Amino acid sequence: MKKIKKIADIPDHPNQRDLIGQRKYQGLDLRDSDINTDEYLRRAFLNDTNLSGVNFSGKDLQGAGFNNSNLSDTNLTDANLSKCVFENADLRGADLRGAKLSEADFSGANLQGAKLPKKIIYACFAEACLHNVDLSHRILEDCDMKGAKMEKTNLEGTKFIRCRILG
Repeated sequence: MKKIKKIADIPDHPNQRDLIGQRKYQGLDLRDSDINTDEYLRRAFLNDTNLSGVNFSGKDLQGAGFNNSNLSDTNLTDANLSKCVFENADLRGADLRGAKLSEADFSGANLQGAKLPKKIIYACFAEACLHNVDLSHRILEDCDMKGAKMEKTNLEGTKFIRCRILG
C-alpha cells in the first residue's frame, strides 16, 4: 500500500476515473494525511484504503465509497456522508457526531465504540457491529437495522421510527 501525505499529491490521470468522472483512490494508505479540500472527495472511490486517524471534519464526502476501508479513529464530525457506502468498513472509534448520514450504507461495518449523530434518517446498518455504541436519546428514522449486533449498546430513550429491525 503506497503511503500518501496529501491527497492532492496523487497524480490525476484517466485510469483513476470511471465513466461518470468518479475519482478512484483504491488501495492507498492515507492515514494521518492532510485532507484540506473537498474537491477530491465528493463521490470519490476510496475502497480498500487506510484512512485511520484522518480528519474529515466538515468535509463534503457525499456519494463516496469506503468499502472495506479502515476509518478507525477518524474524525467525521459535521461531514456530509449522505449516500456514502461503508460496506464492511472499519469505523471503530470514529466520531460521526453532527454528520449527515441520509441514505448512507454501513452494511457489515464495524462501528464499535463510534460516536453517532443525534438523528439518523434513511441509513442502513444491516449486519453492522454497533457494540458499545451510545445510541441513548437518539432518533433513528426509516433505518435498516436487520441483523445489527448491539451488545452493550446503550438504547436508553432511543426512538426507532419505521425502522426495519427483524427479517
